Amino acid sequence: MKTTDTLIPIEITNTKISRNNKEKFKTISFWDPVNRCEVKTHVVSNFGNYTRWKKVINYLDMFEATAILKGKFKFKDIDVIDADSTFTMHEGVSWNDVAEIIDAN
Repeated sequence: MKTTDTLIPIEITNTKISRNNKEKFKTISFWDPVNRCEVKTHVVSNFGNYTRWKKVINYLDMFEATAILKGKFKFKDIDVIDADSTFTMHEGVSWNDVAEIIDAN
């Protein structure tokens, strides 16, 4: 099973209605510097794991800075991170620092 230990959030979609009309979800896209690819996760607002991702959703400001997430991320699909993954979030990472991290890998 493919894994990674570092993700850099790059985009969050607006809330969408899921196939089950009672649920709403957001998609968070990341750069995975370990596997050198873009990946995503889908978080549903009324699932228990939403609270862990809420900090990422509320923080991300693409114009100012981003964050680095460190943890053990498992893939559910070729480009989809398991939303049950646990992580720590390091906020306020400049885009220049992100470029250095990407270049170093």
